[in-house]
Amino acid sequence: MPKLYIAGDSTASIKQDDKRPETGWGECLHEFVTPNIEIVNYAQNGKSTKSFIEEGLLDQIDKEIKEDDYLLIQFGHNDQKIEDPLKVYRS
Repeated sequence: MPKLYIAGDSTASIKQDDKRPETGWGECLHEFVTPNIEIVNYAQNGKSTKSFIEEGLLDQIDKEIKEDDYLLIQFGHNDQKIEDPLKVYRS
């Protein structure tokens, strides 16, 4: 069965029960794709492109992802926080 990986921030993440009714789009994606695809959601609250990479989350996906799998990447919500050097990605 192919897998669909999600790399992203809070807008895609799975929320804790105490934060309901807040919901990330990654939690509901299974309702819109075929049941023949497993969704693996690595999105986390507060992550930026930079922090996601630096904390090894993208590397973890890279170790797991296989041919015929998919990767959706969604960042930007936290990347604009220029006052937080842990968030801003500078190449």
